[in-house]
Amino acid sequence: MKEISTICKDSFNFCDSIISELLYASKMSAKIDNSAIQDEYHLYHHNLVFDEEGYWCIIQQGMNIDNHTSRRYHWLSTRIKDRCFVIEPHTGLIGDIYQSNRVLDMTSKNSLENQKICVDVLNDHKNIKDLYLSIKPLVSRSRYQT
Repeated sequence: MKEISTICKDSFNFCDSIISELLYASKMSAKIDNSAIQDEYHLYHHNLVFDEEGYWCIIQQGMNIDNHTSRRYHWLSTRIKDRCFVIEPHTGLIGDIYQSNRVLDMTSKNSLENQKICVDVLNDHKNIKDLYLSIKPLVSRSRYQT
């Protein structure tokens, strides 16, 4: 991130607010593609391209190590409205077609109800770890019972 800041200041003379926006976009796109797109692909490549106006494009690539396939995630600043990175922010998700039906895309408008449920679960159970630990013995026992 320091690299981005240095290049923005030294080469483009960007003000702090534009640099902050670029850094935020870079961080959020990586977080979204690693967490909200549940597709068994792990990011290993992240590119941030920007122009002298502060418009940006982010291209990331993830690898599924089980089947040795990759997927690309494309983002454009013009697609992001009101800094909303969680509702259909991508301009493209590109990968092998046979893998596309195995994706839980929590950024999809079709997943809005799922998003609300996740937030409700987190708000209702402040300590999810305790909840998980309380049901883990029950799950383990049920595996061995016939």
